Amino acid sequence: MELPKELTIGVELEAEGVTPDNVRKIIRNMPVKKGISRKWRIKEDRSLDDGTEITSPVINSDKENLNELEYVCDFMNAIGMDTSAKCGGHIHYGASFLRNNLKSWKNLISIWYETEELIYKMSNDIGQEPRYGIFEYAKKESDNIEEMYKDGSLKVETDKDFLKLISKMAPERDYGINLSNLEYPKKYTIEIRIPNGTINPRVQKENIKFFGKLISTSKEICENEELQKKYEKLKDHELSEEEKVEAFLDLLFKKEEDKEIYRNRWQSVRHYKIFDGVKAKSPKFKTEKDEEHER
Repeated sequence: MELPKELTIGVELEAEGVTPDNVRKIIRNMPVKKGISRKWRIKEDRSLDDGTEITSPVINSDKENLNELEYVCDFMNAIGMDTSAKCGGHIHYGASFLRNNLKSWKNLISIWYETEELIYKMSNDIGQEPRYGIFEYAKKESDNIEEMYKDGSLKVETDKDFLKLISKMAPERDYGINLSNLEYPKKYTIEIRIPNGTINPRVQKENIKFFGKLISTSKEICENEELQKKYEKLKDHELSEEEKVEAFLDLLFKKEEDKEIYRNRWQSVRHYKIFDGVKAKSPKFKTEKDEEHER
């Protein structure tokens, strides 16, 4: 997965069809329980039909942890659970990975601001629309930080600036990137709320990698001159959407096969009308209409 081992992860698996009590009963009666750690939490989700949320312990991207995640997804599928348009796929990352490095936080928020529309388009499997209520439970952030983002630079130079920015971005938790947990030392996570609920282990791991690379790259930019150049290219608002996609993926990934996963996701949904809801007030790339007008 190529994520730093010190970047901790927490996964919420929401699904319908089997109640929490029945899930526990099935596990108790299993002849072999290998692959389901006692640290995985099973609880009711009343927003769903016979809804259950199974939450991982704190893990990282080690093969053993990913194998366990895959086992739990396969188990949920095997007992008849399924995801509907109501299910969300929230992922938490340990905020301590960025420590108190203002440059890293500044990079993360700036990259998000520059690519928010693309992130929404890349957050689910190929051809999959965002779930019902996406803009209620995973609102866009760009409007919240617009006034602090001037001339292609985020004005965050002091701890006071950072706290002011966080207060703007986290008036509540229901945003695509939820930073409200930074106020609570016990949680202290960056929560990603955009992806649809999924118990497809391939999609789940692709989502973990995508957002994990977004966070880890925000830190790596600080000490990597090549990444700094790619970061500057990303902030060019004269790029077309296709060029912006390539600049974004080039910043996050080295391998072409990784880029292809998220490029295909974007390509399959790029014209869906639902994404009009995440267009920024200040365009971050030229649209096809802009290019046609220039011609």
